[in-house]
Amino acid sequence: MLPLTTVPPCLFEVLQTCRGAFGAPGFATFVALVVGALGAVGPRTVTGMWVATGLADRLHWSRAHRFFSETRWEPDTVGLMLARLAVCLFVTAPTAVTVAVDDTLFHRYGKLVYGAAWGARRVGQRP
Repeated sequence: MLPLTTVPPCLFEVLQTCRGAFGAPGFATFVALVVGALGAVGPRTVTGMWVATGLADRLHWSRAHRFFSETRWEPDTVGLMLARLAVCLFVTAPTAVTVAVDDTLFHRYGKLVYGAAWGARRVGQRP
């Protein structure tokens, strides 16, 4: 198991809500990669995150890469767990919650993307 002594307790408490989405080794690697992503000063590549955790000299970097290629987990499940935590912490009464999603990092062009050409047309132009 990875040493988790350098994880700030408040961050570990937040990440603890995602424990059910992983097995024990997968959760430890997940925590290390999150800490590495937050602490990296260079590029946030998988290897860069692993180096930022200080684990590069103790454990082989392939462990971090195997997390994405072989560990059984669903990013949607982790996202929903974190969303539930945010709602529980910030919404006090039963009320409607408006969620805004920024999709600027998503690939939205190409011949297989539905409606991609619509945004390119100007009003009044013929197709």
